[in-house]
This record gives sequence, C-alpha cells and structure tokens, in this order.
Amino acid sequence: MDGPLIPAGAALRTLLQRDPKLKLLGADGFHPAPAGTYLAALATYRALFSRVPRFASDLASARKVVRLPLDVDEKQLHLIVDTVNR
Repeated sequence: MDGPLIPAGAALRTLLQRDPKLKLLGADGFHPAPAGTYLAALATYRALFSRVPRFASDLASARKVVRLPLDVDEKQLHLIVDTVNR
C-alpha cells in the first residue's frame, strides 16, 4: 500500500513517557482524552502536509478546534506540538 504513516500512537507513547501526568487518555486508560485526540489530529495533519498548522500551539485556538475541555496548559500544549513536529 502507498499511504502515509501517521505516528499518532508513537507520539502518544513518547509524550506519556516524558510526562505521565499529561491528560492524554480518558478514564478507561485506552481511549484518548480531548488532548490525546488533538495530538492525533496534529500527527495526522503533519503526516499529510509535512508541517503542523500555524495555530497548533496557541491554546485558545486549540480549545476552539477541539470544542471540548482541553485539560492542558500552554507549556503542555507546546510539548504536544514539539513531539509531533519531530
């Protein structure tokens, strides 16, 4: 198959190893929380367009995009974006 690899799971694992306190997973410990979904969306965007969107590291914009409580602060959001940007 010819398609892009979307390393959302790898980004999630990397972030959880770096900061296990990040709220990336839901209460069941398996499905993503809103911040985990945002991470997966950024990983998908980057895989398709070779960059993350300009607004990605702006917390107010990220919260508008997710439309759910995004339980991260500015520093954690930048960590998410930096992890996807590798």
